[in-house]
Amino acid sequence: MVKTSKEIVLVRPSCVTKQEPLDLGLHLYKNPYTIVKNLMMSDLNENHRLMLPTKETNKHILRLMNAYDEAMVKSGQGLKVVVKDLDKSTEHTLIFKQWKSSGSYVFVLNWNRDFVVRRNLKIGDRIGMLWDTETHCFYFAVLHKPYLCPPLPTHKSYLRLHRRVLKLGSKLYTLYTNKPNATPQQVLRLR
Repeated sequence: MVKTSKEIVLVRPSCVTKQEPLDLGLHLYKNPYTIVKNLMMSDLNENHRLMLPTKETNKHILRLMNAYDEAMVKSGQGLKVVVKDLDKSTEHTLIFKQWKSSGSYVFVLNWNRDFVVRRNLKIGDRIGMLWDTETHCFYFAVLHKPYLCPPLPTHKSYLRLHRRVLKLGSKLYTLYTNKPNATPQQVLRLR
């Protein structure tokens, strides 16, 4: 029996030189969130507000809002908006407004209770937000929680401790294979 293999060969047009990469325009994943932010202490403390990056907010949110909503955001009063938490399938009402003093855009009202406390948000968590023009609401998701995947320790004392644990583990294995009925006192004498 003869096996045949099919290969896909990309042929460059003759007008393209070999130095230029061939771009097929394929993307495996595109982040749908137009506002991505790593949370800071000021977003989680007693200020009870989430500050959004001004440049991205102007580009991806305000220019998509109708004139009335944009005027309400830029007024001192703000615009009452629904924020849908996609991770937990819940809806919350916040006020989205621009601070006159700094020009920054913020979410206020129930930010602390509905998101910080309920979702147990911490410094360094990466969140994503998206304004939906059809439903006139924001979508919210926690994209990354860095403390759930701590980095490996690099400090010398941790490395020494790691080596000691490995050494003790190999001694325990040796003791178990040679003397399966060893007592804890015999194990402790191996150090």
